[in-house]
Amino acid sequence: MDQSLPKGMETCYAGEISMYTERENRIQVATLEKTQLIAKDFSELRIHFWPDERALKKVVTGKEQRMTERAKKRRRRSI
Repeated sequence: MDQSLPKGMETCYAGEISMYTERENRIQVATLEKTQLIAKDFSELRIHFWPDERALKKVVTGKEQRMTERAKKRRRRSI
């Protein structure tokens, strides 16, 4: 981890993003605490979280759960 980052701030690379929204070619990452808008240059994309790790896990788990519920509904309809 980059030692120059303030304590509690972590770096997340593009492949590790769990929740984001795209708007005008920018990516915005949501945590329960704060959201930071980062640069458009995706090749150098780094996202800084100020996470409470537990809060971050809750957000990810909740999203995965909703996706699973939607998938179940889709399966029922297709049968």
